[in-house]
Amino acid sequence: MPAVFVHGVPETTELWGPLVAELDRTDVVLLGLPGFGSEARGFVGHGRRGIAGDFEWHDLAKLWISPVGDAFMAGTVGAPAEDLAALRAGAGVPEAGALAMAGTFDETIAACILALPLVDGPG
Repeated sequence: MPAVFVHGVPETTELWGPLVAELDRTDVVLLGLPGFGSEARGFVGHGRRGIAGDFEWHDLAKLWISPVGDAFMAGTVGAPAEDLAALRAGAGVPEAGALAMAGTFDETIAACILALPLVDGPG
């Protein structure tokens, strides 16, 4: 049975590179979310503001869902890869993966994140 890895938001499949390099397997499958290194087709899943229960957003996600989220994204698109990597590393992404993902962050990924519906959470 293959080992299947799916990244989160805003990661890309590059997140798994260091781990895959350590595995003694040839049956690894890396799935990319649409728009996050894969063809953008819209996004189905939870929204930018809530998931039922006691879910705690990471610090970057808290910025995206805040009133300054759009401006924050506009300011990060085109930023130096080292700065983008530092943001991701600060949110808990391993440094090697953070730098690899920083090179893939573009308008498409920013738009996909901001296109997530603003959901207020449990009704």
